[in-house]
This record gives sequence, C-alpha cells and structure tokens, in this order.
Amino acid sequence: MQFICDLRFGPDDETMGSILHDLGTEFGLDKSIINGLENLSKSHMGIYRHEGIENGLVRLKEIATGEINLCFSTSKYLGSINEIWFVRTVQNLDSIYDYKIVLITPFILTESTESDWIEFYKRQSIILDKGVDGNAYLNFMKYIPNSTYWHNYIMDGFLKYEPNSIYLKGIPDVVGSKPHEVTT
Repeated sequence: MQFICDLRFGPDDETMGSILHDLGTEFGLDKSIINGLENLSKSHMGIYRHEGIENGLVRLKEIATGEINLCFSTSKYLGSINEIWFVRTVQNLDSIYDYKIVLITPFILTESTESDWIEFYKRQSIILDKGVDGNAYLNFMKYIPNSTYWHNYIMDGFLKYEPNSIYLKGIPDVVGSKPHEVTT
C-alpha cells in the first residue's frame, strides 16, 4: 500500500514527501508540520508479530528486522499475542512519549505464522544468509515491486472486516493460499 508521501517520480526518484518537506522548509511552515512530513516519509508498511499490550499500547515486533516498538492503534484494535499484523507505523511527534502510531486499520494475517513470513522474505531476497538486506526490505515494503502488489494481496486475501480490523488469509507469493485469487 503506497502512501502519498512515497510516490516517486522524476530522474532523481524524488518523493511527494521530500518535495513537500523541501517546499515547507523553504516557505517557513511550522516546525511540527515539517517534523510530521519527515516522520511520514520515514515510515513504511511492515509485517509484525503482536507481542502483548503494555499501558494500552500494542507491542509489535517487525518480523524482517526484529525491531520491537510500542504502538498506539488509531483504530483502537488491541489484538492478541502472536497475531500477525500488516500495518504502517510512524513515529509520533511528541518527544515525551516513545511510541509509534499505527496509521491504518490493522490487517490481521490469519492462518500464517512468523516463520511463514520469514520464508516469504527469503523468497524475495530480503532475508539472506548474512541477515536482512535493509535496502531490499525498504524498497519492497515502501516502494513496492509494482503498483498493485500489496493492493492485489489485500483484495485476494480478504476474509472479513470488523469496525476496527480487517482479516486476510494467505501469503502474496503462494499461489492458491488466498481465498479470492484467480489462478490459471
């Protein structure tokens, strides 16, 4: 799911986020708006394992990198330990609190495990014998392999929705694992 700040174009692959940031800086926009644009531009979609709740915040472990963050779920969905989430998190603007914000309604990836997603990342050449290729991971999750990759996964894997969560089934590159995919 490509976010407007990630939209790249031009010979230097500038993004909407970098252009808005540069224009905002040039024209003296408020520092909080500039910081917000920076945080949005640094964020990306990710696949996480739920590791519990702490003081009303969800502890999410990014499966590819192993990074753990406390996150505020804007949909108010708190989930359950070991759920797999597909979400975009962004650092909050308040330097007093060290947590990230889940920007979208969480996609809960049912019937898959952390190991399934590690294997997925290996097939995408993101997790290698020597560890995670950070550039490959960022490009795959932020700038997507093609403009419809993650959208197709969401449509093909859709199971149901609730007011504060959406449920998907399957792995994007495993043919036949998604309930609505068309196989030939």
